[in-house]
Amino acid sequence: MHRITRLILTAFVFFATAVISSQAQSVYGSIQGTVTDNTGAALPGTQVVAREVNTGVVQKVTSNQNGIYVISNMRPGTYEISAEKEGFGKWVNRSVSVRVGDQLSINVSMQVSSVTSSVEVTSEAPLVRTDDTIVGTVIEEVTIKQLPLSGRSAFDLALLTPGVQQATVSNGTSGDSQPRLSGGRPRTNEITLDGTSITDPRRGSSVISPNLDAIQEFAVITDGIPAQYGRLAGGIITATLKSGTNEFHGNLFEFYRGEGLGTARNYFATTVPQLVYNQFGGIIGGPISKKRKLFFFSDYQGTRNRAQSIYNITLPTAQEEQGDFSDILGGPVGTDPLGRTVYKNQIFDPSTTRTVNGSTVRDPFPGNAIPKTSWDPAAAKVVALYAQPTRSGISQNFYSLQRGGSNHDQADGRVDEQFSASDLAFVRFSYDRSRSIGTRPFPTAGGNLGEIDTFYDSAMAWTHTLSTSLVNDVRLGFLRGELNRLTPSTNVDALGIPNLAQEALPSIAPAGYTSIGDSPRFDPTQAEYQVTDNVSWVRGKNIIGFGMDFRRFSINDLQLTGTSFNFNTLQTSNGTNSNTGNSFASLLLGLSSQYSADPNTGRFYERSNYFAGYLQDEYKASTRLTVNAGLRYDVEQNPNEVDYNGSNFDFISGSVLTMRQLGTNRIQHTQWKNFGPRVGFDWNP
Repeated sequence: MHRITRLILTAFVFFATAVISSQAQSVYGSIQGTVTDNTGAALPGTQVVAREVNTGVVQKVTSNQNGIYVISNMRPGTYEISAEKEGFGKWVNRSVSVRVGDQLSINVSMQVSSVTSSVEVTSEAPLVRTDDTIVGTVIEEVTIKQLPLSGRSAFDLALLTPGVQQATVSNGTSGDSQPRLSGGRPRTNEITLDGTSITDPRRGSSVISPNLDAIQEFAVITDGIPAQYGRLAGGIITATLKSGTNEFHGNLFEFYRGEGLGTARNYFATTVPQLVYNQFGGIIGGPISKKRKLFFFSDYQGTRNRAQSIYNITLPTAQEEQGDFSDILGGPVGTDPLGRTVYKNQIFDPSTTRTVNGSTVRDPFPGNAIPKTSWDPAAAKVVALYAQPTRSGISQNFYSLQRGGSNHDQADGRVDEQFSASDLAFVRFSYDRSRSIGTRPFPTAGGNLGEIDTFYDSAMAWTHTLSTSLVNDVRLGFLRGELNRLTPSTNVDALGIPNLAQEALPSIAPAGYTSIGDSPRFDPTQAEYQVTDNVSWVRGKNIIGFGMDFRRFSINDLQLTGTSFNFNTLQTSNGTNSNTGNSFASLLLGLSSQYSADPNTGRFYERSNYFAGYLQDEYKASTRLTVNAGLRYDVEQNPNEVDYNGSNFDFISGSVLTMRQLGTNRIQHTQWKNFGPRVGFDWNP
């Protein structure tokens, strides 16, 4: 079965790519309709022309024997639509707005005329979709410009679409930056820019978020998804970048929030924390050569955020760091089995543990102090990593105001050209780099120094009109992401903690005190290569679309879980009274209550492929009834690990087996029978 399926796929790929050349309606729009005379009879051979008002780019088609015409792969914008045929007056509509993903139905009625005349139509094209079953919303340029957006991320406007909601966690707060589309999980959507995917192969989020002013518009599709789309469990967001026009256009902007603009003092702070937020940038686009219909567009946006974080935390006192816990010794809380009085927070020596009359008995450390001869050698060095308190007392005795923030730079560049009457092309490059500046109350207080995330994305497309009824679009996409956590360089080997698998300072967490430790290494890289081909063919009353989508994923993953040691009071209590003992005293003795470690120290090299092919037929049974039927085939290859670094649990033997023991570098097998039929109809009563 697998061999037959592969042969079918090979034949399909060969057929779909042999017709090379259209721009898919996932990003662009289209206009279709029927040309009739004044009696309602179909009028074949009518030339229909669409001219984009701002660029002068022209697309021409001819109605077929059923009078049906289709102008596909139209960039969002305003068009002049005209129709001409010998013996009939010219028909013109000078203002037709085409949006992302629009499939407008504009029927043309020609009037018989023996002299040169024209009929000008001024009515707007219908906004109700009467030719497909897609359910969704187009977020237009005017909406993107006028609605206030914190952070200027245009994709946040997807929440204006019915069926889209922000993901939340159990406490009601935002749980993910990605929205839920049609009830799907936040990271199971597909996000495209200019027809190629900008979806993170590792996390499913958008890796590129262009300047708000640079996006022409975008569509959110939540239901009735045709066979052209796949590889998603929620919905799809398709956006397109602006392009240059016959005139130079641009803007500059800056938003600033700083001191003196209403920042309030935190209740626990002695001063007003610094907060400076600055966002700036601009766009510019215009002609390179009007004669060649060659245009450019570019944009840039920078964000600088600086803020101070307030830390009111609890650290061991100077006495406690010397092993002296006499400052926390409280009043009597009971007696032990030997009749000795037990005091609150009293520290007991676990090496004296014994059982008396069925009860645990331990001897207290004299003076509630642990002699250094009893300290764990590694613990003595760990204690030196703690900062000294800045305030008196045993609770919230350390105050610090630390300055952190983030830098974010993003830019896009695009060039469009109509290099013949039958050929349109564009190339785009996008860059997105963000750096977070981490804050810590003192140098070893846990976490990291920040992170630098850099993403590159590019897309190329070529649309070729093979005939008045056959158009093809081929697109190439490339995405690369580099993530790099900035980790401190603590000399872990000098601490003498045995069996540490990682180079980062482990998390040392005594209950009731602030923990110390560093984040482990995190610097995965990822790449995605994409080739798509979409063909639109008008034949009789059928508008047939077919094509393929191939992607290659390359992920070099390194995401480690840090080693951690937790400490509580049980190890230094008297064994029966919960009011005794101290977690920091347990640390000094090297007695951890919980330990966790990740044995993995290396990188995973995952490689996988994705292939899809589809066939979609839009049958115009009449001017009022359209039947849509499609079939999509998807193959999502389970990733293979290049170096066989992986394992799986074997339920038969009850043990964990490595990939080499299993004789495969994949954990799961690829499913080869993923067929998805799509059926729907549109009736305009």
